[in-house]
Amino acid sequence: MSVIFDAILGKLRKKDSGSGGGGGDIGISDVTGLSTALANKVDKASVGSANGVASLNASGKVPESELDRFLPVITIPAATTAYTLSDGNFVHAPSSAPTYTLPNVADDGIAHCINLDIDFTTVQTCAFVDAGGNVIGLQKDIYIDPGDRYRMICIHQHGMWLVYPLKMLLTKITAASPVSVSGTAGTALTSVQLSATADNSRDVTYYPSGMPDGVSCSSAGVISGTPTTAGSTSASVVARADYATPVTIVVDFTIAAEEE
Repeated sequence: MSVIFDAILGKLRKKDSGSGGGGGDIGISDVTGLSTALANKVDKASVGSANGVASLNASGKVPESELDRFLPVITIPAATTAYTLSDGNFVHAPSSAPTYTLPNVADDGIAHCINLDIDFTTVQTCAFVDAGGNVIGLQKDIYIDPGDRYRMICIHQHGMWLVYPLKMLLTKITAASPVSVSGTAGTALTSVQLSATADNSRDVTYYPSGMPDGVSCSSAGVISGTPTTAGSTSASVVARADYATPVTIVVDFTIAAEEE
């Protein structure tokens, strides 16, 4: 815009210094590019406001408060038997048959979507109702087997809620615990492979905690290293896999004193 203003000032100076010194008015069309610049300008009132444009902070970036953000996953307590959902992502491993209430939203053309992951290890039924308590049917009939996990995709369309169930694989981890590891201070351990398997062919990743000095456990579950201190101690390694409850493996270390 500064280029446009410089052009306007130049025109003014030229008019003032013209023959007779009478000066004169300058029209928008007298300044090249001014008409386009005015048509494309942004009103200050629209900056940072609804249906307007984002503002910029001192660093030239859009403030966090004006950015769309990913909705976090909310864990519903297992004992909850009645829960009112909202737009977002939820997980629930209910201890008894639950009822989920979908919010009353206007048919305003805005998409409303709720993702609800339900672990049916304990229960086999659930119900969806609207804000008035009216039962909402699923988009298709399903039979829920114990141990199944479903993602219920709730979409608001044409003034009504529709619930689409998507069956998901539920994973169980089986691990050997406790595990004994022995060695001598100052001497490299013989590597030990922890044993944890997950069904449904899921990969298992290991997360150690409290390992002795000089000893480590890889993400693949291999314990190795050279202990620096003699004594007996225990560490824990958490085995994790997608859609599975983590399992903790206890590792007992017996490290003898370094030989003289």
